[in-house]
Amino acid sequence: MTNNDIIQLARQHLNDTKTELQRYTDDALYRALNAALMRARRLRPDLFVGTLRNTMPNYTSADSATTPPLPDYYHEVLAEAVAGYAEATDDEFTTDGRVGLFLTRFDAALLQ
Repeated sequence: MTNNDIIQLARQHLNDTKTELQRYTDDALYRALNAALMRARRLRPDLFVGTLRNTMPNYTSADSATTPPLPDYYHEVLAEAVAGYAEATDDEFTTDGRVGLFLTRFDAALLQ
């Protein structure tokens, strides 16, 4: 999966797939992707050994064809974390517990 695939999957979780009515910009979702990767690095630095030096990537829509630096079996929960971070910034559309659920599932998958 590429970064774009992760973003599109996050849009499905956010019910934000209609291009003309999107609530979240690509830039906002890439910021959420970067935040989720920082969270993953904090929880599981071993997953990043050899892939990143001293800095985290700062992905933008120009990096849509890049693959995130996590094993592919984490990509589904990475998309959920992106959705959680994106939804956390949008109080009007946040429903009780969804943000926490997305991030808790991400943390649990990383720590299993």
